[in-house]
Amino acid sequence: MSLENVIKESFFHRVRRSVASKVMPVIAAGMFTFSGCEVPGEKSYDHPEITEIYKKGMNIQTGLTNKGGKIYFNEESDLFNGQKTTEVIEISVIDDQSAPVPNAEVFFFDGKGFEAYHINHEDFTPFFHIFNHNSSHVLRLTMSPLQSYSYTGSSNENSKEAAETFAEYTETWDDRGCRDREWLVTNIDLGVLIFKSVAGINTHASPFIDTLVNKIKGVMRQDQMARVLNFIPFEHGIYATTTLMTLDLRDDNGCYETQTCIPHSDRGCSNGNVYWIDSCGEIEELYETCEPDKQCSNKICHSKPDDRGCEDECGAEGATYCSNNQVFLCDYYNGNLCREVKLSEVCGSGQECEDGKCVAGPDCSPTPDKYCEGNKVVTFYECENRREVQPCSSDEKCENGECVNQCSPLPDGWIMCACPEIHHLLCHPNDKSCDE
Repeated sequence: MSLENVIKESFFHRVRRSVASKVMPVIAAGMFTFSGCEVPGEKSYDHPEITEIYKKGMNIQTGLTNKGGKIYFNEESDLFNGQKTTEVIEISVIDDQSAPVPNAEVFFFDGKGFEAYHINHEDFTPFFHIFNHNSSHVLRLTMSPLQSYSYTGSSNENSKEAAETFAEYTETWDDRGCRDREWLVTNIDLGVLIFKSVAGINTHASPFIDTLVNKIKGVMRQDQMARVLNFIPFEHGIYATTTLMTLDLRDDNGCYETQTCIPHSDRGCSNGNVYWIDSCGEIEELYETCEPDKQCSNKICHSKPDDRGCEDECGAEGATYCSNNQVFLCDYYNGNLCREVKLSEVCGSGQECEDGKCVAGPDCSPTPDKYCEGNKVVTFYECENRREVQPCSSDEKCENGECVNQCSPLPDGWIMCACPEIHHLLCHPNDKSCDE
């Protein structure tokens, strides 16, 4: 059974808010590494699978980074003779310690005059940035509660023109109509805010609802209005708990010179059933009639709640589901009385999700792969999506997936460290003792 048949829109609404109420654990790890002796060869990894979506003419590509923290996108350009050329763009995703981040979900917005990247990973703050032109990038994820950018310059990383062009492109997103500050702080979704105003383009990303609410309160006046434009990946067949939202701020207290109510802008409950609602908030025609044993809640028909005061969002406790090569688990979380669905496992590059679990894919290699990460040997079992890490000792270095001695033979039976800029170690072979 697929996850999409189980999860409803209300689940994502609650997930976004429940994630915001939790404090992300921060694990600080210290390590001492040698440098200057060796430049290890770059490890070669498989290219991750890429999914393409087309949003009203815009090519949006998405996929998960490989175990080396990399993902590759194809960008098409028009030549002067009418032909097209394709360029492969390499994106490296790293953390604060410059270590690669595998299984990060990357969205690539390939536009004319801009490119933008949105990254999700459960251990980091959502990432979003707009660039002027296509090129390979190293994008760094942090655990800071808020990531903000103000586009005021002309460089590739800080292009005012590219940001304004991207903001114009968001006019093709789902129009939620003209909303005031009170509505926004009540209905804000977890993810990225893109503010468009006379002051320019500013973007803010956070894993916490309260942080985004405070940002809205800090930017918008209480009497100010904003035109709201949404891009929700889940509505395009891709699981992601974050939303991209453009807020086009208007100082004239209105969203349009001539107010236009956009039909079918949203859905809502009325008389126990689900109805279409236009961007002005007016109820339109019936969208869905709820059965007698169900009621309308959070824009969809739900089973009527029992005396627990909540509703189960999935089947039996412990049931698992597949979506986007990931495993989701139905369980009671955080002491809740009702069952919820949450991400349980991300299948590896040599695996595929089948019947609610990660299994070996047809191209999976049973032979473990060994490579170096700093001064550690990592053994990766592709079919099991499992890693084993073995640190090398202080007198060893990691080389080609093995711990090897840093010293080389010298005349008269003495040996000296092969990297003199680190240590001068003279070792006698008889008693094995060393002096610095």
